[in-house]
Amino acid sequence: MSSKAKFNIGILLFLMIVFFGIYQYQQIVDKHAVYGEVVELNGGFGYKIMKGKKVLIVQEYIPGIAGKQPFATKEQAIAVAHLVVSKLNTGKSPIVLPSELEKFLILIH
Repeated sequence: MSSKAKFNIGILLFLMIVFFGIYQYQQIVDKHAVYGEVVELNGGFGYKIMKGKKVLIVQEYIPGIAGKQPFATKEQAIAVAHLVVSKLNTGKSPIVLPSELEKFLILIH
């Protein structure tokens, strides 16, 4: 086998190892990533907070208010889910305050 062929095979093997390593790293990160998913409900929206495939929080109603009122829009549910994910990722409590809901213009009936 020529030295050029050996070099090409070496480069190919190196690239395969690098791509496999990147793939494995991404699998590990995905298992530990915290993210939100919107849930469509009867009469509105809620959200789930997930870590990999594990459900951490199911929020079917607007948090921080009395009663059981779902979010009016998908965008509102996404915004609050992102807030909760941000809090969890920074080690804060996931509790959502009414003052935080006001920032997203969430109207409570």
